[in-house]
Amino acid sequence: MLRTEQARRGEKDAGQFVSGKLANLPLMHTGIILFYLPEKGYGYLRLLDTREEFHFREKNVMATGLRKGDVVNFRLRKGRQGYYADKVRKVGLA
Repeated sequence: MLRTEQARRGEKDAGQFVSGKLANLPLMHTGIILFYLPEKGYGYLRLLDTREEFHFREKNVMATGLRKGDVVNFRLRKGRQGYYADKVRKVGLA
């Protein structure tokens, strides 16, 4: 996505999200799928070792066959309604 399009939509990359605060740490995060409903087009995941949960939409998924319990890498983005997971991929897939 072009940066100008992101800016127009009010989205931006988020730094590391820790306990409600952003810190300047790596942009890629690791989490676990809590649930994913492909027929409805959305799901939720949790950062590993935390209670921070984020939603994602089918358009943000870069892998097929996601299931509850899968470990994934993702980026956090800030949209108009808060933070969400983007570029969600299973860990270990190229």
